[in-house]
Amino acid sequence: MVCMWLLVLVPPLVYTNSIRDGFRLPKLVLCESLTLLSFLLLLVSACSSNGIDWHKAVRRPAFVAFAPLTGVVALGLLTSTHQLHLRPALFSFVIGIAAILIWSAGFDFATHRKLLLATVVPGVILAVVAILQFHEIYTPIRFDPNLAARLKITSFAGNPFDLSAFLVLPALILQVQLGLSLAPRVRAALTAALGLCLYGIVATQTITVFIAVGAGSVFVWARVLPRKRVVAVSAAGAVLVAVMMVALPPLRARLVQKAEKVKTIGIDELFTGRLDGWKTALWMVEQNPVFGVGHGAYRAEFGNAKVALFHQGERFYLSQTQVFFANAHDDYLEAAAEWGLLGVAAAAWAVWNLAKTLRRRVEHFDAGKAGQRADATLLMAGVLALAIMMLTNFPLRIALVAYPYLMLISAVYAHAGDPA
Repeated sequence: MVCMWLLVLVPPLVYTNSIRDGFRLPKLVLCESLTLLSFLLLLVSACSSNGIDWHKAVRRPAFVAFAPLTGVVALGLLTSTHQLHLRPALFSFVIGIAAILIWSAGFDFATHRKLLLATVVPGVILAVVAILQFHEIYTPIRFDPNLAARLKITSFAGNPFDLSAFLVLPALILQVQLGLSLAPRVRAALTAALGLCLYGIVATQTITVFIAVGAGSVFVWARVLPRKRVVAVSAAGAVLVAVMMVALPPLRARLVQKAEKVKTIGIDELFTGRLDGWKTALWMVEQNPVFGVGHGAYRAEFGNAKVALFHQGERFYLSQTQVFFANAHDDYLEAAAEWGLLGVAAAAWAVWNLAKTLRRRVEHFDAGKAGQRADATLLMAGVLALAIMMLTNFPLRIALVAYPYLMLISAVYAHAGDPA
């Protein structure tokens, strides 16, 4: 549990300016190291107590869901021509899948709940720093003076999307907790924390995350409040968003600028050039339909894909300053490009099993006490927000964002009793 608490509290606050990609790499190393150490200690504990029933382990829903996908992705070791890209990416992928399998078997749901609640602490800290950056009071990272203002709202996450995507889960957790019967002081503290997290998200001006946290919040309200109050709260939320647009000139200017450019340039402007990443991902699927290019090899194939599409007469985003894409900015399309249709089928099987297990968990919780209904609400709202963010970004490939959601998915499969 010490490893798990460190995993929740430390990586979000760690960064360095001394290495390339210094805002993501240290977090990845820390997350993977602490996760592997948690595996080792859990396995040692299990072996020293009752041993491990491997026959029972392979029949667990989590193993049934994700083992086929892991096998298909590992096939890239035989089929991909980009082994230098595939091997480190596959290592991280296997750790992530193993986290779901081992944590769900090693920790009960109550433990998962405590860990998820603890993400609020680093969330509030990161939000406070982001707000100070937004108002130019304090900045922990030095930026190029010519960099766009919104790209400097990074806090310790190092990137506006990383920051805002990380804050989504704490924001949803806080709203779920506010739906419970709490003491006035506790409710006031939670409300203040929620306000800071939402302010931090708004400061980043990341539209996809706005949609994700908005959809998750409406879902929470629909589950927690009576129908009449849901309408009232939704209307109040819409008014609050409108007020923020007026009160925060940078956000208002970004939305107005977006609207004007969409009129003159087209739909590509709405997605800030992401169509380039999507087009190249689809090209990779066409060229490697069965096995894909290999996990982590999208970046290696992007140049070939863009050149080939250019010669076919495909138009690209003219305002794009970043001519190279390391990710497709759509986890679904990137998965299809890297894993092929075989991987898509295995991923669909995993998602279907996750949805089935989540439905059973929700039905069980809804039949229980109010606190259990809140747990079910959090699980569904969190999965919904993650699914939306994956449409235009790659949250599961960013350690800061991915590991809290791995805990959330692990909680779906966690047993309700004492740790095994």
